[in-house]
Amino acid sequence: METGKEVQKSTIVSAGSKMHEAFQPGSTPMQPGKRRFLCYNMVGSITTIEHDGYSHIEIDFHNTRRGPRVPSMTDYFGFTMAALNENGSVFANPCKGEKGMSTLMYRPFSSWANNSEWSMRFEEVTVVALGTAWVAAVTSLNFLHIFSEGGLQAPQHHGDGDGDGHGHGHDHVDDT
Repeated sequence: METGKEVQKSTIVSAGSKMHEAFQPGSTPMQPGKRRFLCYNMVGSITTIEHDGYSHIEIDFHNTRRGPRVPSMTDYFGFTMAALNENGSVFANPCKGEKGMSTLMYRPFSSWANNSEWSMRFEEVTVVALGTAWVAAVTSLNFLHIFSEGGLQAPQHHGDGDGDGHGHGHDHVDDT
């Protein structure tokens, strides 16, 4: 305190704030008989349209020189969210069936194995994301599941609304 001014301490305290409802970036709402975007980003788009009780999913890339077109697929799961990057796509649906489980499915665009897509079932998935060599899903129980592109799961993280996402009980940030 060379100038004689007091140093102010800045503290941010969470007062038990409520988490907002999850949303999937780049998606559009469902409208009967119309095409819906599950994902739209700088790489391309994933669209779905319902036909005869099932949905038809298409993946289109903005860069048409990228390589061969990704085959469309019939969606038997009722996927409502997706994410897309240069390596693959991930899909998820809300809870379905007696056990109330969501399905998370990853489809790589190229692989050394013939059948390299994989799927997992667990509590309701609310958001999906893709990154370089990882697939992520957040669930209704605030768990962050992170998987390798091959489907190997990393340790789970739980976001209990305390600000740090790890459940350690830190309820404030103090920068002096």
